[in-house]
Amino acid sequence: MPEGETLKDRVESLEKHVVRESLGRHRWNQKRAAEELGLSRVGLANKIKRYGLDEPHR
Repeated sequence: MPEGETLKDRVESLEKHVVRESLGRHRWNQKRAAEELGLSRVGLANKIKRYGLDEPHR
């Protein structure tokens, strides 16, 4: 691990990446992305907010 980076930092980075990829595959359809990730839609919405993810402009 890079110096100063904790396991928690690495896990959060990976989770953010996986959530962003799933949302992209499903064109930001949160219901479908949540199903793919095994989350509730509310749980996914909380992660989107926590990680500051924004839907890309179309």
